[in-house]
Amino acid sequence: PLPSSPPGSAGVGPRPLFHAVRGGPPSGSPSSYGPIRYLSPAAVDAVVAALPTAEELTPRFTHKALKLAEIYPEAAWEKADALTEFLLPSYTVLKDFFTWAAGRGEAVLITLER
Repeated sequence: PLPSSPPGSAGVGPRPLFHAVRGGPPSGSPSSYGPIRYLSPAAVDAVVAALPTAEELTPRFTHKALKLAEIYPEAAWEKADALTEFLLPSYTVLKDFFTWAAGRGEAVLITLER
């Protein structure tokens, strides 16, 4: 099963994987859905070390697990190709970005905007 936060527990999750999407400490700057969050170069390195490969992630993916965890968008998990057409392409972009930032010793700012 995928590690996840219990339904309704925004802001809780296994670190450093949680930081890959929700970020680290607030930077003090607001955005549409809460503060912009900051990951130091060391935190970015920790995220990269914790992110599994797509091949490692695939066996852990099940439509049922994502639906039970109430992962947004819930309707996406009804589709048979949700893994190959939605989740893995987005995950690859996320992993590539963090790998790029870590390779350059960069910090990362994370915000959730509309």
